[in-house]
Amino acid sequence: MRRLQENEVWFPTKSEYDPGISIEEWVSLLEDSEIFTEKSLRVMKCMKDIGGTASCKQLAMEYGASSGTYQNVSSALAERILAARGASKPPGAGVAVLYQIRRATRYEAGGWVWRLRENLSKALERVDLSTIPLYENFIEDKEINLSYWMLDFQKENFTYIAMPVKNIEACFIFKDKEEIIYKKLQRIRKGDYVVCLGEFSEGQLIAKCIVDNVDEDFITLIELENFVSTETWGSLVSTGVLPKFVMDDLDEKTLIKLDEEVYENILKSLGFVLTDKPSEVEISYPIDDFLKEVYMSEEKIRSIIRTLERKKNIILQGPPGVGKTFAAKRIAWLLLGSAKTNNIEFVQFHQNYSYEEFIMGFRPLAEGFELREGVFYNFCIKAKKCPNEKFFFIIDEINRANVSKVFGELLMLMENDHRNEEITLSYNGESFSIPDNLFIIGMMNTADRSIAMIDYALRRRFSFFELEPQFDSEGFRVYQKNLNSPLLDALLEQIKELNSVIRSDRGLGRGFCIGHSYFTGYSAIDFETLSSIISFDILPLLSEYWFDNEEEYFSWKERLEGILAHDRR
Repeated sequence: MRRLQENEVWFPTKSEYDPGISIEEWVSLLEDSEIFTEKSLRVMKCMKDIGGTASCKQLAMEYGASSGTYQNVSSALAERILAARGASKPPGAGVAVLYQIRRATRYEAGGWVWRLRENLSKALERVDLSTIPLYENFIEDKEINLSYWMLDFQKENFTYIAMPVKNIEACFIFKDKEEIIYKKLQRIRKGDYVVCLGEFSEGQLIAKCIVDNVDEDFITLIELENFVSTETWGSLVSTGVLPKFVMDDLDEKTLIKLDEEVYENILKSLGFVLTDKPSEVEISYPIDDFLKEVYMSEEKIRSIIRTLERKKNIILQGPPGVGKTFAAKRIAWLLLGSAKTNNIEFVQFHQNYSYEEFIMGFRPLAEGFELREGVFYNFCIKAKKCPNEKFFFIIDEINRANVSKVFGELLMLMENDHRNEEITLSYNGESFSIPDNLFIIGMMNTADRSIAMIDYALRRRFSFFELEPQFDSEGFRVYQKNLNSPLLDALLEQIKELNSVIRSDRGLGRGFCIGHSYFTGYSAIDFETLSSIISFDILPLLSEYWFDNEEEYFSWKERLEGILAHDRR
C-alpha cells in the first residue's frame, strides 16, 4: 500500500477500486456464517458502534483485545469475501474490500484509519447483531513467563503480510493446519520474543519482533527492529553464536524455541539493541493542543493533573456527551508529554466483569482449567518494568461493575500511600503490588438510572471531577463559529435552554444534561446531520428522562423538530 499524507482523500478512491457489492449482496454475505464468522461480525459491530470510522488501535482501546486482532480478523475476512466472489484483489491491502483507508492524523491513535464501505455499513443495519458481544476480548491474556523463538519465513507454510508503517504488526496467516509449523506455533504466547529471517533479492531481512497476538488462524508480530543483511543462520553457527543443533532443528521445523542466553547472543551478534518493549515515535502533546480539543478551562485541567499526580486515582463523571472518554485519553497524553498509546490500557466495566478477568483466575481449556493473569495484573507488570515512565489504566463505566469485588485484595493497594506495598494474591499466593507509576482514570455516566452509585470504600480512594456541557466555553464557541451554521446556532440555543430545564427538574438534575460532544467532530455540518442527531440521539434520551412526563417530552420534541422544519422550509 502506498503511503498517504494526512490531507489526502480516502484510498482507494472509487475510480481506483470499487468492490461492486450491493447492499443486498452484503446482507447475504453477512448471513453466511462461513464467511462472516462470529469474530468477523464482532469487528463489524465494533466499527458500527464507534461510528464507522476508526483505526485498529482505537478499536482496541475502546473494545478490548489487541490492535492486531482487528487487523487480522479483517484481513482473513477480506480473503474469504474475495474468494467467495471470485474477485481480484484490490490495490494495496485486501481489507479495501471492506474499508476505505487513510493515514491517521497526529492526534489519532494508530497508523491507518478505516472507514466502512457505504453499502456494507447500510447492510449492517439490516442484520441482527444483538447476540454478538461488543466488549468481549478476543485473545488470551499475556503470560508473564516469556519465551524466545527463532522463525524462518517459509511461504509454503503461511502467508506473510507486512504492514507499511514502522512498528505496526506483521501478520502470518496459516495455510495448512496439519503442518508441524502450525502445531508448534500454538505454543507461542502473547509477549514472547521472536527473531526472524526472510529471503529477499538484496539479502536477508532479519527482524526482532514481539508476539502481539496468537489466534486460531493467524499470529501477529510487532516488529521492533529490522535490517537487510548478508548475515545468514549458517554464518551464526560457524562463529559459534548459534549452536549447530539449533540450526539443524530450524532446517527441519522452521520454528524453534531458544533459551534466553542464545536469544540475546544472537541479538548482540547482529547489532540489535536489547530492549523489552517496542520503540515508539513520540508525538508532542502540549497543553495548548489539549485546550483546543477538550473544551475545558486551563485552570480546571491543571487542577485535575495536580490531583492525579498526588492521588494516583481520579474519576471523571458527567452526563452523556460531555466527552469523558475523549478527555481521559488526552489527560494521559498530557502527563506522558506525547500521544503514546503503548503506555495506556483501556477497559470497560459491565455487570458481569469479574476479578478473574481483571486480576487472575482459572479459565476453561479443552481438558480442565488453567490459571491465567488478567488485564490489570499484566499492566502492573508492564509498568514495573519501566519505573521511570508513567502508565495510565482507563476504566469506562467504572460504576457498572461491583468494583470492590473486581479489585479484590488490591483495593487497599490503590491508595497513594500503599503503592509498591506487597500483598498476597488469593489464587496463587504470589506477593504482588501496584507500582506508583501507574495512574487510574475512571469514568462514570451520571445519567444512567440502571446502575448504582460507586461504593464508599472505593469512593475515598478516588478524587472526583465533574464534566459539564461546554456550549459556552471559549473553545466550543470558536468551533461553532467556524462551522458557520445558522441552523446549528438556533438548535444550540434550544439545547442550552433545555439543559436549564433539566437542571431544575427534581427528578433529573445537572447530571442529566445534554453534552456538547453530540455536535462536535465535524468540519462542516448540514441539515441531515443535525436532523439525525436530534432524532436518534437527543430525543430518545429525553424519552427516557421523561418516561413519566409525556407532556414535557412532546413539548421539547415539538420545539426541536420545529426548528428543523422551519429551516427546511
